[in-house]
Amino acid sequence: MPKSAVSEKAQALLTQQLVQMRGLTWVDANNTIYSPGGPFARLFPTKAERVAFEKTKESQQIDNLICSLPEPPVRPRPPEDWTKFMIPVRKSAKRRPRQRVSSAASGS
Repeated sequence: MPKSAVSEKAQALLTQQLVQMRGLTWVDANNTIYSPGGPFARLFPTKAERVAFEKTKESQQIDNLICSLPEPPVRPRPPEDWTKFMIPVRKSAKRRPRQRVSSAASGS
C-alpha cells in the first residue's frame, strides 16, 4: 500500500475520532478506535497496513490524544460475603487433642 494512502486513512481516522472523543475516558476512546470491527480494523484490515499506520505521525497523535484523556471513575465493589463459602465442621470428642501428662506426675 502506498505511503500516501496509509497517511490519508490515518488522517481520516484521526479527524473522525477527534469529534467523538469529547467527554470520553481513555478506556472508552481506546475501545472506540481499536475494538474489533471498529474504525481502525476497517481502515487497516491487513497486518502490513497496520504496521505502516504505526509509523505515521497520525498514529502518534491518536496515542497522545488517548493518553491525555482522564481515567475512568472507580466504581465501588459490592460487599462480598465470604461466609457463604464456609463449610461447617463439627469437632467430635475423639478428635480433641490429648492432654500431655508430665513426667513428674506419672511417677517415673
